[in-house]
Amino acid sequence: MRVRSIALTALLVGAAVVSANPAQAVGDPDRLVPMADFAPSGYAREAAKLPDELVVALDEGVGISPAEYLAQADAARNAATTVDSLEAAGYPVLGSRLDGTRLTVNVGDAAAAAVVTRLGATPQLGAPATPTFDLSAARLADTDSASGGDAIFWRSKSSTFRCSIGFNGRSVKTAKDVLLTAGHCRSNTMGNAGNYVTRAQDKPTYYGGLFAPSRSLGKAVAGSFKLGSGHDSGLIAYGGAGKEWVNEPTVREGQSATGNGRLTPVYDQVVATVGATACKSGSTTGWTCGKILAVNYAAKVTGAKGTINSIVMNGCMLGGDSGGAAMMGDFAIGVNSWSSFGSSCSNPKGAKISGIFPLVSKSSTKASVTKRLASSWELSVAVASPTVSNPSEGETITYGSDVAGSIPFGSTRHSVEVFIDGALTSSTAKVGSDGEWSVALTDVVPGEHTLQVRGAWGKLSRSSLTSARAFTVEEPAMYSMALSVTKARDSVAQSREQFSGTAPVVYLSAGTVPFDILAAIAAAERDGAPLLFVSRETLSAVTVAELERLSPAKVAIVGDASAVTDLVKKQLRSVVKTVVVTAREKL
Repeated sequence: MRVRSIALTALLVGAAVVSANPAQAVGDPDRLVPMADFAPSGYAREAAKLPDELVVALDEGVGISPAEYLAQADAARNAATTVDSLEAAGYPVLGSRLDGTRLTVNVGDAAAAAVVTRLGATPQLGAPATPTFDLSAARLADTDSASGGDAIFWRSKSSTFRCSIGFNGRSVKTAKDVLLTAGHCRSNTMGNAGNYVTRAQDKPTYYGGLFAPSRSLGKAVAGSFKLGSGHDSGLIAYGGAGKEWVNEPTVREGQSATGNGRLTPVYDQVVATVGATACKSGSTTGWTCGKILAVNYAAKVTGAKGTINSIVMNGCMLGGDSGGAAMMGDFAIGVNSWSSFGSSCSNPKGAKISGIFPLVSKSSTKASVTKRLASSWELSVAVASPTVSNPSEGETITYGSDVAGSIPFGSTRHSVEVFIDGALTSSTAKVGSDGEWSVALTDVVPGEHTLQVRGAWGKLSRSSLTSARAFTVEEPAMYSMALSVTKARDSVAQSREQFSGTAPVVYLSAGTVPFDILAAIAAAERDGAPLLFVSRETLSAVTVAELERLSPAKVAIVGDASAVTDLVKKQLRSVVKTVVVTAREKL
């Protein structure tokens, strides 16, 4: 199907607040991820926490319940991971969409279709139809804390304009607070020393009040604002003079009378999915919701060079909503960009379509916030504290056991930091698409310990530390032997008892570094090989005799280059042809 060329006009950067003439601005098979079951009945508790305004918007805009909305959002995130896993395993995906919580995947052949079916999704042969939208009517679209959806104002030479905050975030380089908004939310000449300001609204549609320079929010980040050629986003360095601003990973319903409207947390950023329900918050219309009709749609907008890569939905968006936050459930998908609703959500003229500039895009050629700004800006995410299923309080576990658990709302973009005895371990646990995590305790010596964990998202978002949990790591066999003064003789005696014939490889440990001892024990057990403990300075006659009896092709000394002296290495080479020094990390 051929897509006809469509000219769009601006959702107004911000509705002009003071001026009578608002400016026209513009806006692998083993790792395949199946679809889980997302019954709305399991979301009653979370649904009760949604703001009343969002509940109304869901009913009016899409006709679904809050529980259905949250179930669909989780299904959409699962769907994106499932599609990614199919492509990573070598099954090209031609398209995908959600119908409620049911995923349909477009593939090219029967073999791929069979795999899709096994993953709990519905296959469809052939690519989906290319969407066509009539967007001829489309236009670009004060509190002591700021959240997504809140109003921001700025001044040009002659007018004052209003937009909305998209999402809170931070500078990757400095960790300072930085806000995301639309790229068209800026004038070529900025008054008020270039500052954006906030102002309390008694309801989302309120335009009155005085422009108050004392409520400065911050200034545009140099070079971050871009409109057209696929883009519509910009950054504001957060923190006005004389204000202690609070940067929280939340979205508000526009602004309430006191600026304390009920907040919705942001738990992750995800790829938008066709068929899913999206809701947006903005300072003009607050929360409105609709179905996602297309992703990676090239919208041609008057005033923007080229196009704006867009998530297209049929929810309302008006002037002043520009830059606001768009969500699927608790997950961020993009910032408000353009709309064809005109001056009213009930406007009967034109196609009722809105466009969102995506935070992330699966396409390697399509623009997104992260594609352009990931090196300078990161979304602030509400990270829940992980749970720990192993070990339990007071439990004794074997050396090398996994610490494991789950993290609410966790995804592959999360990780879990593990603290043993108050210090961060060398390993950080990866989180699966189901929120489950685990990491082996290979750098913890036998004995009593405490465990704390902390959830992480990206480089900067963290949960609080969990309370300390006591546990004990059991001492593995031969560990005490390695620390005794008779270790060489004792290990030879055990080798003779367990290995009556020759051995292809023998492991050696000087028994001076606990983690090297543990690694040597684990490697010998894994390979079914003898383990001999030796002095660091010289080989004993009993050790030499045992090596001659075992006649190995290789001896592996576990540790670094200084684990044993050069004399020991020389003595070994007189008995064994191949002698290697192996770091525990490479075993």
